[in-house]
Amino acid sequence: MRIAPVFLTAFPLSLLAVMATERSALLSLGAFPANDMTWMLWLNLHAGVGRSWQALEAVIGGAASTHLIGIVLVALVVAATAKSRSWPSYMFLTNHAAFILAVVFCLIGNQSKVSSLGAGFLSSGHWALVWVTEISAFQFFILLAGLMSCLACHVAVLRHLKRRDALVATRVKCPQKNP
Repeated sequence: MRIAPVFLTAFPLSLLAVMATERSALLSLGAFPANDMTWMLWLNLHAGVGRSWQALEAVIGGAASTHLIGIVLVALVVAATAKSRSWPSYMFLTNHAAFILAVVFCLIGNQSKVSSLGAGFLSSGHWALVWVTEISAFQFFILLAGLMSCLACHVAVLRHLKRRDALVATRVKCPQKNP
């Protein structure tokens, strides 16, 4: 039964790992700006999760090292909730928050076509159709992993509730049989 909390923390922790990789690539660009591989990695990851840092900078500051510390703290909180006694409700909230965050990352990241920060939040017009047609393979993989994680989370919570209800029903029936 302890495998379920570990399995259900995989998507939130992998999303945090992608965010940490993007910030680490940005720090590496500061040290080695002529490295083409680092530029390619950063541009691909920045399109997926990088633009979200603009929204978070008002809360946690603008330094990439501060962002990495924040990511580590959030990862520790997610790992601690997997060990708690009421893990199904925590993992339900954590997975859904991570999935919503991944959708927001894809919406925001899809607006950046170059390494410029001047684009607006959403394009005007029918932005949902434009967004779906311009989604990258990386963003699609993140959204698919999030959807699968949500599905697994729903199954785990429903199984947990069914077992809990069966246990309560057994406890109620036992005193009735033995007067």
